Amino acid sequence: MFDRSLGNSFKKIGATYHKGRRDYPQNLFKEIISLSNLEKNSSILDIGCGTGKSTLPFVKKGYDVIGIDISDNMLNIARRLSSGYKNIKYKKNSFESINLPENHFDLIIIGTAVHWLNPKIAYKKAYNLIKPRGYISIFWESIEFLKSLPEDIKLVLISNCPNYPLKSNKNKSIKKIEGRLKKNKFTKLNLINYHYVHEYNPSEFINLIKSYSWVISLNKKKKDKLFNELTPILDNNIIRLPKVCSLIIAQKN
Repeated sequence: MFDRSLGNSFKKIGATYHKGRRDYPQNLFKEIISLSNLEKNSSILDIGCGTGKSTLPFVKKGYDVIGIDISDNMLNIARRLSSGYKNIKYKKNSFESINLPENHFDLIIIGTAVHWLNPKIAYKKAYNLIKPRGYISIFWESIEFLKSLPEDIKLVLISNCPNYPLKSNKNKSIKKIEGRLKKNKFTKLNLINYHYVHEYNPSEFINLIKSYSWVISLNKKKKDKLFNELTPILDNNIIRLPKVCSLIIAQKN
């Protein structure tokens, strides 16, 4: 059963999200542009655009972009960051509800948002909105928190966050997305994984975990307890987090 309740928790934390999440690797956008055969006048739809981390790289290249999101808070940041560009429009709405012209977009991108969409609606609707021979690009970042964090930090997170991810779902997510794309008539699927490591000081690490639904969904009392226990353990240590950004790109016939 589809449940967006955790996704709705992002509505009011735009600044926290933008501060906590690092930018996507630049090679990701170069690969998307190359594989989707974009031209100067190509039109792009960014579903779940958030604060614009997946939107701005395409806007800066001059493509015509529409970004949609359910959070005014996040959209306000995206609008501010792209205020000097005329080739971007932002709309507050869910993808499932918004009315957009069919066979219109050369590319649809979904960055770290596909798990918040209703799959029974989203894939078919995306197919209908894309031009013939156009593309859909789905990408997201995975962090192996359980493998990469020191044991004491890990235990604090597990004991305080009921929704903390106890195992990696990356491979399961890839299979699920690929299956849904094929079911909805997308072809020529490509999967690319980008591996890299980010380093975080204590303040940056706190900002990072504040941007995840398993922390956002906690009430104030539980958040205070979490950070009170976590801060002294972090001390002045640098946390190194291996990451994988997975890209799945597919074509409409």
